[in-house]
Amino acid sequence: MNLLQFLEPLLTRKSDEETVILQNWRENIFSIIMAIGSLAGFVLIAVAIGDQIQRKNMFLLALYVVAFLWIVSISFIRKLPYNLRVGSVVVTFYALGFLSILDTGITGDGRIWLLLASVIAAIFIGGRIGLITAVFSFAAWLFIGISFYQEWLPFPYEHMVEMTSNTFKPWFNTGITIFAANLVIISSTAALINNLSITLQKSRKLTNELEENASRLQEQTKTLSRRSQTLEISAKIIQNISSILDTEQIYFQAAKLLQEEYDLLHVSILLIDQTGTAVSLKASSGEGGQVIPALDYQFPLGKGLLNWVISNSQARAVLREEDTAPPLKMRLINSRSHAVLPLKTREKILGVLVLQSLEPNAFDSNTMTTLQILTNQIAIQLSNVQLYAERENALNAERRAYRDLSHSEWKDFLKARSQIGYKRDKNGLTPLESIANNGADSSTPNIQNIPIRVRGQVIGHIEARKTSASKWSPIEKELLETLAGRLESTLDTARLYEETQQQAAYDRTRSKVSSSIRESLDLQTILKTATQELRSALELAEVEIRLGAEDQT
Repeated sequence: MNLLQFLEPLLTRKSDEETVILQNWRENIFSIIMAIGSLAGFVLIAVAIGDQIQRKNMFLLALYVVAFLWIVSISFIRKLPYNLRVGSVVVTFYALGFLSILDTGITGDGRIWLLLASVIAAIFIGGRIGLITAVFSFAAWLFIGISFYQEWLPFPYEHMVEMTSNTFKPWFNTGITIFAANLVIISSTAALINNLSITLQKSRKLTNELEENASRLQEQTKTLSRRSQTLEISAKIIQNISSILDTEQIYFQAAKLLQEEYDLLHVSILLIDQTGTAVSLKASSGEGGQVIPALDYQFPLGKGLLNWVISNSQARAVLREEDTAPPLKMRLINSRSHAVLPLKTREKILGVLVLQSLEPNAFDSNTMTTLQILTNQIAIQLSNVQLYAERENALNAERRAYRDLSHSEWKDFLKARSQIGYKRDKNGLTPLESIANNGADSSTPNIQNIPIRVRGQVIGHIEARKTSASKWSPIEKELLETLAGRLESTLDTARLYEETQQQAAYDRTRSKVSSSIRESLDLQTILKTATQELRSALELAEVEIRLGAEDQT
C-alpha cells in the first residue's frame, strides 16, 4: 500500500448531499465548541497576560489579547462566513504555537497550539486541510529547532532555567493550556462520536427498512409470480374446454385439469337440480376414496357451505381449523383448506365448484379472484353448449318437418303427372308412365340402380344398363352418383318453379274472374258473367250456378 492509497479516503471528494449534511454538522458543532472555548479562554488569557507582563514581553501580550478577542468575536458572530471563522481559528492557533515555540522553546505550550490547529482543521474543514496543517506544524517545529541548533535564532535560556527550577508556575501555565486544548479536542471528539452514533442508528434504521422493503418486495414478487402462474393455468384450462360441445366432457376436462394444473387434492363439480334444494355430482377428480360418492349422486343443500355459496352467489375459502365456517359434507380428512365457488352466468347459478388442497391457505384472495373468473368461464361455456344443443334440436326438428313437407309435396306432384320419367335406349327417347322397372334385376353386374333423393327422401331412381355383361367400374359408378346428386337440387328447383308458375296462373285467373264479375251490378248479368268466366278459365264441359234455398221437409 503506497501513500496515495493510504490517503485516498482523506482526499476523496464526497457527494453534494453528503457535503451539505457534513457542512451543517460542522457549523453547528464549531459554534458550540468555540463558545465553550471562549469561556475557558478567559482563564487562559488571564494567566498569559500576567505571565507576559512579568516577563515584559509586550508583543506576545498584544498577540494573546488580539487572538482571544478574535476568537470571542467569531464564536458569537455567526453571520461571518464559516470558512473565514474556522480558517482564522486555525491560523490563530498556528501563529500562537509558532510564536510560543520561539519564546519558550521545546518546553513551552507551542506544541499544544500546533496540535490543536491540526485537529481543528481536520475536524471542521476536512482531512486534506488537517493533513496540510499537520505538515506545516511539523515543518515549523523542525525549522525552529534547526534555527536554535544553528544559533540562527536566540535560544530562550531564561525560560529553560525557569522550567528546570523547582517552581509551580510553569506547571500551572502549561496545565491551563493543556486543559483548554483538551476541552476543545474532547468536545470535538464527543460531538464526532455522537454524530457517528446518530449516523449508525440512521444507517441501522435504513438497513432494517431496506430489509423490510426487500422482504416485502420478495413477497410481492412471489405473489405476482403465483398470480401469473394462476392466470396462465386458467387461460390454458379455458382454451382446452372452449372447443368442447359436450357438457359431460366439459365437466370431466374442467375437473381433471383443475386438479392436475393447480396440484389440488380433489376437485368436484356439482349442479343444482330443478327443485333448487339439492345438487348433483357431475364430475370428480383427485383422491377421494370412499368419501366422495359416485357421479349423479345428489346432496341436499341444507344449511352447509354449498347452500351458503349458492344463496349468497359468492365464493368462500375455508381453513380446516376455521370453526365459524358452514360445514362441507364432502370434505376429505386430509384436506387442510378448501374453497367453494359458484358456477354462475348472468341469468342464474348453475352449480358450484368444490376445491380441496393439502396446503394451508392455498386459496388466498388473488387466487380466489382468478379461480372465480375461471369458474365463470366454465359456466358460460356450459350455458353456450346448452344453447347450442337447443338450437341444434330446433334446427333438426325444422329440417325434419321441412323434409316431411317436401316429401308430401313431391308425392302429390308425382301423382298429378302423367309422365314420370324418360327412357333412352337404341330406339330413342321414350316417356315413362309407370314406376315399374319392367322386371330388370338390379343385382345383375351390367345394371346400376341409383336412387334420387331430395332432403333424404327417395323420389326416383336412375337405372343404367350396359350393352355387354361387363361390370361397372368405380369411375363409372361415381359418375352416376354425381349425376344423381346434381338431379336432386335441379329437380327440386324445377318443381318449386313449376308450382310457383301454377300458383301465379291461378292468381291471375282468380283476379280476372273477380274483375269481370265486379263490372256489373245487375244480378242476371253477374250470374251470366260468372258462368262464362268459370267455364272458360277452368276449361270445363259444363257449369251451373243456381240461386235459391234448399227444400226443407
